[in-house]
Amino acid sequence: MNLDNEELCTAWQRDRKPSIRDTLLKNNMRFIYRRTHMWNKPHHFDDLLQEGCIGFLMALDKWEAARNCKVVTCAGWWIYSRQVFFLKKLKSAANIDDVLHHPNLATFSTVEKDIETTQIAPLALDEIHEHLELLPPRDRGMFNMYFFGQETLKEIGDIYGYTSERVRQINDKTLAKIKKRILSREKHAA
Repeated sequence: MNLDNEELCTAWQRDRKPSIRDTLLKNNMRFIYRRTHMWNKPHHFDDLLQEGCIGFLMALDKWEAARNCKVVTCAGWWIYSRQVFFLKKLKSAANIDDVLHHPNLATFSTVEKDIETTQIAPLALDEIHEHLELLPPRDRGMFNMYFFGQETLKEIGDIYGYTSERVRQINDKTLAKIKKRILSREKHAA
Protein backbone atom coordinates (compact mmCIF):
# COMPACT_ATOMS: atom_id res chain seq x y z
CA MET A 1 0.00 0.00 0.00
CA ASN A 2 1.54 3.31 -1.12
CA LEU A 3 0.60 6.29 1.03
CA ASP A 4 1.25 9.88 -0.02
CA ASN A 5 3.12 12.39 2.13
CA GLU A 6 -0.01 13.79 3.72
CA GLU A 7 -1.31 10.37 4.80
CA LEU A 8 2.12 9.39 6.13
CA CYS A 9 2.48 12.67 8.00
CA THR A 10 -0.94 12.25 9.59
CA ALA A 11 0.07 8.72 10.63
CA TRP A 12 3.36 10.05 12.02
CA GLN A 13 1.61 12.72 14.06
CA ARG A 14 -0.87 10.18 15.38
CA ASP A 15 1.41 7.16 16.07
CA ARG A 16 4.93 8.67 16.38
CA LYS A 17 6.50 5.56 14.86
CA PRO A 18 10.10 6.22 13.81
CA SER A 19 9.63 3.97 10.78
CA ILE A 20 6.96 6.34 9.40
CA ARG A 21 9.20 9.37 9.96
CA ASP A 22 12.12 7.58 8.29
CA THR A 23 9.93 6.66 5.32
CA LEU A 24 8.83 10.27 4.93
CA LEU A 25 12.42 11.49 5.09
CA LYS A 26 13.61 8.86 2.61
CA ASN A 27 10.75 9.62 0.19
CA ASN A 28 11.54 13.35 0.28
CA MET A 29 15.36 13.34 0.19
CA ARG A 30 15.32 14.37 -3.45
CA PHE A 31 13.22 17.43 -2.58
CA ILE A 32 15.56 18.33 0.32
CA TYR A 33 18.58 17.80 -1.93
CA ARG A 34 17.17 20.20 -4.57
CA ARG A 35 16.40 22.84 -1.91
CA THR A 36 19.96 22.49 -0.63
CA HIS A 37 21.53 22.60 -4.07
CA MET A 38 20.00 26.05 -4.77
CA TRP A 39 22.51 27.67 -2.36
CA ASN A 40 25.44 26.78 -4.63
CA LYS A 41 27.80 26.41 -1.65
CA PRO A 42 29.67 23.14 -2.29
CA HIS A 43 31.97 23.57 0.72
CA HIS A 44 28.93 23.64 3.06
CA PHE A 45 26.69 21.29 1.11
CA ASP A 46 26.68 18.41 3.63
CA ASP A 47 25.95 20.74 6.52
CA LEU A 48 23.17 22.48 4.58
CA LEU A 49 21.71 19.10 3.61
CA GLN A 50 21.72 18.05 7.26
CA GLU A 51 20.00 21.31 8.26
CA GLY A 52 17.48 20.72 5.47
CA CYS A 53 16.70 17.27 6.92
CA ILE A 54 16.25 18.80 10.37
CA GLY A 55 13.93 21.42 8.86
CA PHE A 56 11.94 18.70 7.12
CA LEU A 57 11.55 16.78 10.38
CA MET A 58 10.39 19.98 12.10
CA ALA A 59 7.81 20.46 9.36
CA LEU A 60 6.37 17.01 10.04
CA ASP A 61 5.41 18.18 13.52
CA LYS A 62 4.16 21.61 12.38
CA TRP A 63 2.12 20.50 9.35
CA GLU A 64 -1.64 20.63 9.82
CA ALA A 65 -4.00 18.68 7.59
CA ALA A 66 -6.73 21.25 8.26
CA ARG A 67 -4.76 23.90 6.36
CA ASN A 68 -5.30 21.89 3.20
CA CYS A 69 -1.75 22.22 1.88
CA LYS A 70 0.90 19.73 0.89
CA VAL A 71 3.54 18.58 3.37
CA VAL A 72 6.33 19.64 1.00
CA THR A 73 4.90 23.16 0.82
CA CYS A 74 5.14 23.49 4.58
CA ALA A 75 8.48 21.66 4.62
CA GLY A 76 9.95 24.05 2.04
CA TRP A 77 9.74 26.93 4.49
CA TRP A 78 11.19 24.91 7.39
CA ILE A 79 14.05 23.59 5.26
CA TYR A 80 14.83 27.09 4.04
CA SER A 81 14.57 28.52 7.54
CA ARG A 82 17.02 25.99 9.01
CA GLN A 83 19.48 26.55 6.18
CA VAL A 84 19.36 30.34 6.54
CA PHE A 85 19.86 29.94 10.29
CA PHE A 86 22.91 27.76 9.62
CA LEU A 87 24.37 30.25 7.12
CA LYS A 88 23.84 33.12 9.55
CA LYS A 89 25.81 31.17 12.15
CA LEU A 90 28.60 30.81 9.59
CA LYS A 91 28.79 34.56 9.05
CA SER A 92 32.58 34.51 8.92
CA ALA A 93 32.70 31.67 6.38
CA ALA A 94 29.60 32.54 4.34
CA ASN A 95 28.91 36.15 3.44
CA ILE A 96 25.53 37.13 4.91
CA ASP A 97 24.79 39.21 1.81
CA ASP A 98 24.65 35.96 -0.18
CA VAL A 99 21.84 34.83 2.09
CA LEU A 100 19.88 38.08 2.16
CA HIS A 101 20.18 38.68 -1.59
CA HIS A 102 19.61 35.09 -2.67
CA PRO A 103 17.58 35.17 -5.91
CA ASN A 104 14.95 32.78 -4.56
CA LEU A 105 14.39 34.75 -1.35
CA ALA A 106 12.50 37.62 -2.96
CA THR A 107 9.85 35.29 -4.38
CA PHE A 108 9.90 32.64 -1.67
CA SER A 109 6.32 31.94 -0.66
CA THR A 110 5.60 30.84 2.89
CA VAL A 111 2.64 28.82 4.05
CA GLU A 112 3.48 28.97 7.73
CA LYS A 113 3.71 32.75 7.77
CA ASP A 114 0.57 33.93 5.96
CA ILE A 115 2.25 36.44 3.66
CA GLU A 116 3.17 36.10 0.01
CA THR A 117 6.84 37.07 0.27
CA THR A 118 9.27 37.88 3.00
CA GLN A 119 9.77 41.32 1.37
CA ILE A 120 12.92 41.98 3.39
CA ALA A 121 15.44 40.32 1.09
CA PRO A 122 16.94 43.47 -0.48
CA LEU A 123 17.36 45.21 2.87
CA ALA A 124 20.59 44.86 4.80
CA LEU A 125 20.19 43.12 8.13
CA ASP A 126 21.97 45.94 10.00
CA GLU A 127 19.63 48.53 8.43
CA ILE A 128 16.58 46.57 9.52
CA HIS A 129 17.79 46.28 13.11
CA GLU A 130 18.75 49.97 13.14
CA HIS A 131 15.21 50.98 12.14
CA LEU A 132 13.63 48.44 14.49
CA GLU A 133 15.27 50.18 17.43
CA LEU A 134 13.16 53.27 16.65
CA LEU A 135 9.87 51.35 16.89
CA PRO A 136 7.75 50.63 20.00
CA PRO A 137 8.85 47.50 21.92
CA ARG A 138 5.68 45.58 21.03
CA ASP A 139 6.12 46.10 17.28
CA ARG A 140 9.84 45.39 17.46
CA GLY A 141 9.26 42.20 19.47
CA MET A 142 6.59 40.85 17.15
CA PHE A 143 8.65 41.65 14.06
CA ASN A 144 11.77 39.96 15.45
CA MET A 145 9.86 36.86 16.54
CA TYR A 146 8.17 36.53 13.17
CA PHE A 147 10.93 37.34 10.70
CA PHE A 148 14.05 36.37 12.64
CA GLY A 149 12.67 33.71 15.00
CA GLN A 150 10.64 30.63 14.24
CA GLU A 151 7.37 31.60 15.88
CA THR A 152 4.13 31.48 13.94
CA LEU A 153 1.56 34.28 13.93
CA LYS A 154 -0.59 32.26 16.33
CA GLU A 155 2.29 31.70 18.78
CA ILE A 156 3.14 35.41 18.76
CA GLY A 157 -0.53 36.28 19.20
CA ASP A 158 -0.74 33.99 22.23
CA ILE A 159 2.29 35.71 23.79
CA TYR A 160 0.97 39.24 23.23
CA GLY A 161 -2.75 38.51 23.61
CA TYR A 162 -3.72 39.26 19.99
CA THR A 163 -5.24 37.21 17.20
CA SER A 164 -2.91 35.94 14.50
CA GLU A 165 -4.59 38.33 12.03
CA ARG A 166 -3.81 41.33 14.27
CA VAL A 167 -0.19 40.19 14.58
CA ARG A 168 0.02 39.96 10.77
CA GLN A 169 -1.37 43.50 10.45
CA ILE A 170 1.13 44.85 12.98
CA ASN A 171 4.01 43.11 11.20
CA ASP A 172 2.85 44.47 7.83
CA LYS A 173 2.71 48.02 9.25
CA THR A 174 6.12 47.58 10.87
CA LEU A 175 7.61 46.37 7.58
CA ALA A 176 6.03 49.33 5.75
CA LYS A 177 7.50 51.76 8.32
CA ILE A 178 10.96 50.27 7.91
CA LYS A 179 10.75 50.41 4.12
CA LYS A 180 9.50 54.02 4.25
CA ARG A 181 12.39 55.08 6.51
CA ILE A 182 14.96 53.37 4.30
CA LEU A 183 13.49 54.89 1.13
CA SER A 184 13.37 58.37 2.66
CA ARG A 185 16.98 58.01 3.79
CA GLU A 186 18.00 56.99 0.26
CA LYS A 187 16.12 59.99 -1.22
CA HIS A 188 17.89 62.39 1.11
CA ALA A 189 21.24 60.79 0.36
CA ALA A 190 20.73 61.17 -3.40
